[in-house]
Formats: sequence, structure tokens, C-alpha cells
Amino acid sequence: MFRKLFFRMGGCSSVFCGWVLSVWLCSGVVCAAAPEIEKLSLHGLRSGATTTLTIHGRELLSDSTVLLSVPVAFQFVRKESNDTRLHLDLRLDESTPSGIYQLRVANSQGVSNAVFVGIDRLPQISMSETLDTLPVAMSGVLSTTQTVRSSFMGNAGDQVVVEVEAKRIGSSLDPVIELLDPRGILVAWSQGMRSLSGDARVVATLPVEGSYQVVLRDVNYAAKEASSFRLKIGDFHFADLVFPLQVQQGRQITAELIGRFSNTGQTITQSGTILGEVPVVQTGGSDRMSGSVPRLRVGIHPEVIEHRDNDKGLPIQIPVVINGRIEKESEEDRFVLAVEPGQQLRFDVLSQRAGTQLDGVLILEDEEGKELAQNDDRGRIADPGLDFTIPEKMVSLTVVLKDLHGRGRSDFIYRIAVNLKGQPQFDLNVTDARHHVPLGGAALVRVRVNRQGFSGPIELSVSGLPEGIAVTGSEIPASASETLLSLQGFGVHTTQGIMSITGEARVGKWMLQRRALLPSSEATQSAPWLRSELAVALTGPGKMAVGWLEKDTDLVLGQKHHSRIQVSRAAGLRGKIRLSLESSQSIPAKSAAVVPPGQPPQTGQPDMDRAIRIEGESTLGVDQTNLDVSIQVPGDLENIPYDLAIRGELLGEDDKTVIASAVTSARRFLVRHPFALTEIESRKVTAKAGEGTT
Repeated sequence: MFRKLFFRMGGCSSVFCGWVLSVWLCSGVVCAAAPEIEKLSLHGLRSGATTTLTIHGRELLSDSTVLLSVPVAFQFVRKESNDTRLHLDLRLDESTPSGIYQLRVANSQGVSNAVFVGIDRLPQISMSETLDTLPVAMSGVLSTTQTVRSSFMGNAGDQVVVEVEAKRIGSSLDPVIELLDPRGILVAWSQGMRSLSGDARVVATLPVEGSYQVVLRDVNYAAKEASSFRLKIGDFHFADLVFPLQVQQGRQITAELIGRFSNTGQTITQSGTILGEVPVVQTGGSDRMSGSVPRLRVGIHPEVIEHRDNDKGLPIQIPVVINGRIEKESEEDRFVLAVEPGQQLRFDVLSQRAGTQLDGVLILEDEEGKELAQNDDRGRIADPGLDFTIPEKMVSLTVVLKDLHGRGRSDFIYRIAVNLKGQPQFDLNVTDARHHVPLGGAALVRVRVNRQGFSGPIELSVSGLPEGIAVTGSEIPASASETLLSLQGFGVHTTQGIMSITGEARVGKWMLQRRALLPSSEATQSAPWLRSELAVALTGPGKMAVGWLEKDTDLVLGQKHHSRIQVSRAAGLRGKIRLSLESSQSIPAKSAAVVPPGQPPQTGQPDMDRAIRIEGESTLGVDQTNLDVSIQVPGDLENIPYDLAIRGELLGEDDKTVIASAVTSARRFLVRHPFALTEIESRKVTAKAGEGTT
């Protein structure tokens, strides 16, 4: 369910933007900090069964619970828990899809950082040197030159999978797995695999009966201290890829899962909604599934699937996404495109970046079969791609894809995206993974947009907001690069949840939707959708509050905007409050022309003289409750709307240490000129070059 973001251009409602006169008190004056997770006893949870988990960290209060993006059927905090160790029994519904998830701790003081865990139907235990039964998932840590071993009994002909989750759960371990037979002879081994984001997996048939040993180590014997891992051993299933790799937004496809199953031909039905990468959810037969789930790309352009949509004999229209696979040795897949002279096209192949071993070569040919262009990689990008301008009189172009080494396998799948070069698009980014909203207060979410040939407005919406929190702000203005969303805490009790932000805009004939994403990490490479998860908590009241007292929302170029700010401290607190400005302005960089003679170049650094900023006195005295602040408006400020907010910091006795902070809700300000020109008389003016006054 989506909650639309509301913003009132002409003023603020009392619920969202009005000054809260009442002051919330903290127990004993000092408010506890949000919880923090340092480590877990297990990096896996078992769906359909109870897992006993110990969480080590700070501020793990008695009211703490585990927060996941999937429902928790039952959790019980054991009485031996304390502020640094949380012992609990946790049960997930048996229908919870297997995969990598983010686990957090939530309590009345907020929500913790996220740690990654694997969820499946495997029994979860700590690392053990001897295993009595399989399958099993063992959690442990490994550091520096350490090697860990575990043994199990096997019979000749048994199928065994050994897989480690390390990089996929945020570990620095670069794993190597070795499987040794009863004589200590190597049966199989694996290093980091592209399809597992650098983790390792062995699939083997045991040759004889006896005790087998699994050895896990870092590839360079240089793992950092306490590098966590989850080692899985047994006859379990996995899916690394999905074919086709992409679906058009709003369409539904029947897709093939590529991996290891008890029988062949695993298929699913999947729909495309929000543009980007989404997890493939298997609806049945998942009791033995484990590991990461495949990524399905969702795009706006029509899809063509080899051997299904390419047998009609008609040229393929552009833009298009072509999905296919190189199944046989020396195979070449060929597709004919309908083109127009002068078109500037961009070809992008996705294969190795999706986790396949296909080393693709992209070739363009004319109607006579003459090669026009070729590419097999692009520097740091392993997959081929190129830009090409259609020559005169050409109306069809043949696209050829093959493997560089002439290989072919059923998992050598690919996607070829063909677009007009420079097609407008945008991406949304956020930097903070968690946000704490005090009761009666506010928090800010800074949303940035990366515009690529698109300058229009972007409508924003939010999903997953817990009760008691509202959001103001509904769009990123045209040409703006940022906006400030305000989270307002109006509830009556603390609560937590996982929210996501979506931007929507019309670009030509396409309606584009994008999730706001956190920065990428090794752990999210195999699960990029986790980057859209933002933790939010409605916490206890803060130590202070800050609010606007005036309603003027005009910024006059080259002038000072005067705003009256009111603050309030919790009972028993005294101290100076330092004010600063939060702005959605993208501050211009300094140019060489403004650097004083003899000074080193400072190009690229923010030019604060061209920034919207507070000038003059910005600190309130110990007992002062309001202050008139002067906001300087640059004379060359771009004429677009800006979101501004005032942040207050309560200082200690040394006037430096920050005891607490609070922020106003963001308000949208409009830019206007200090004067206007009006024509009062129309007169013909004649001028001739070279005559009269210059």
C-alpha cells in the first residue's frame, strides 16, 4: 500500500509543519541511543521452524524485537537478555521464500543497522567439526590464516552440495572450498563464482563410502578478523539465473529457473512492476531451496525472446530488448532490426554481469552480411556493447551474438538492449539507511536524482510507513537535483517499519518508475532490491525541538530572507543551541577565476559564496528560545524551487559537544527576482553597425 506524500505550497498544516509548543520529556533527562548490532550467533534463519538466535551489540533493551522485511510468526526474548546480548527464539512462516535478507533490531529508541542473513529450510547450527546429519547450515567466523573443517559420512553415489555464503552476507572473506574423500584426496573444489557474487560452491557425486571432509579458507589466507560465513552442506537446491533476464513493465511472463533441482524444467510466472531489478519468487517446491534468488530486470521496452518471438520473419522494431541463449558449440544467434538512416543506436549486452560464463562477442552486419562493427568487452565492463550510427540507405541491420571461445551451454543466456542513443532517463538515490522520527518532531530524507537527458518533475510516493508517521513533499521539481522529504511523528506510541521511496515521471511516451536506492555494496550485488529498504522508527520524544515561526516562502535573489526560529529544551536541560541550514540546493563548484592569486587551485570544491546559507548570529543563548536568522540568497541562484530546513544542535558546557539535535520540517521556497521590467512605451529603434555610440 502506498502513502502519497503531501506538500502545501501556500503554507503548512498544523499537524505537519506547525510549531509543537509542548515539550516531551526523556526519562531521567538522558535519552538512550538507538540499538546497534555488532555480531550474530547465526547468520541463518529456518523458515517453518524455531531458530534460537543471540544478537550481540549495544542498547539492546528489554523491549527489542527483530525486524525483517518478511512477517515474523513468533519471537520470544529470553530472560537472560541484557543491553549487550539479546537472546531470542524466532519463528518464520514456512512459506517464507528462501534468499538473503536484512535483519535489524527495533525498540522504543529506534532501529539498528542491518546485518545480512540467509533464510531457507535447512537446520541452523554453529560451526561444527563433525556432522551427524545432512543437510545443515553452519555459521561461524574465520580470520587471517585460519582454516575451518567439518566432516560428514557419505555413501558412494550420494549427491552433495557444499556452498558458502560470505560476501553475500557482507563478509570480507574471499572463500575457497575443498571437498576431500576418506583418504584425504581432493574430490572437488571451488573458488569465488561470478554467479554467487564471489562466494563458492561445490556440486559433487561422492565416489566411495566413508568420512568426507569440507575445508574452508580465504583464497589468500588473508581474511580480516572475525569474517563471518554460513557454510551449507547437503543435497539442497538452488537457482542462479532466470530466463529471460528481463520483462517489460506491466507484463507477465513464464520464466525458466536455471540451477539445480530434483527435476528439470523449473518454471515460474512473474510480473514486472517497478523498473529495476526484482527478486524472482518461486511459488512452489521451495522446501529444499537455499541461497540467493535470481534477479529479473524490469524495463519499459518491448521484449523479444529467441525461438518464440523471432520466428515471424519480420524485422524487429527499435527500441527493444532481445533475450536468448548460446546452447551449442560454435552457435551464432542472429536478429534482424528495422532501422532508419542516421539513427544513433546504443547496444548493450548483459551476460557475465548477470552471473553467466558466456564470453559474448557482439557483431553488426549489413544486408549483405558485411561486418560493420564488433566488440567483445568494454574495459571494466566484461560484456560487449557499442554505439553505432546507421549509414545512408540502410533499412535493416543484423545483430550477431556468439561466444568468444565457441562454447555453448544451456545457461549461456544473454540480454541485448537496443535503444536510441541518449534516451532520457533518471535514477534516484538516498544515503541514509535508517531514519529516527521523535514523537512530536521531524526527520529528513534527502532524495537525489541522477538525470540523464531528463529535466522534468518527478512525483514521489512512499510505501511501508508505520502508523504514526506522515510525510510531506510530493515531487522533485523540474531541473532540481535533490529534494528534502519530512517525516513527521504524530503518533502516540513508538513503532518501526521498512519503507521504500518510488519516483515516477513521464519521459516521452514512457512512464518511468524508479526506486530510491542506497549505495551498492558487495552484499547487495546479488540482491540489489535490498538497496531500496529504508528502516524508519517513531521513537520516544527528543531532548529538544525546533520550529519555524514565519510563513514567508519567497527567496529574493541577492537578498536576505529573515526567518524566526523557535526552540524548546526538555525539562532540566540548559545549554546553547547552534543552528544550521539544510538545503536541497546542489551547490556550484568553485572555478579557477575565483581563486585568489598565489593560492592552489580549488576547482571542484563547493563554492559556499554561491550557496543558500545562514549569515550572522546562528547560536541561541543558554536560556534563549527564539532567534531571527538571516538566510543569504545568492544573486545567481537557479530559478527552481528549493527545500529548506533548520537543524538545531544542543551543545554541552564546552560549547562544542553536541548533546542532542532536532530539525524542522522542510519547507519549499520559491525564487523570485528583486525587480521586474515592464514596457510602458513601444518605440521603433533603428541601429546600424559602425555608426553612432557603441
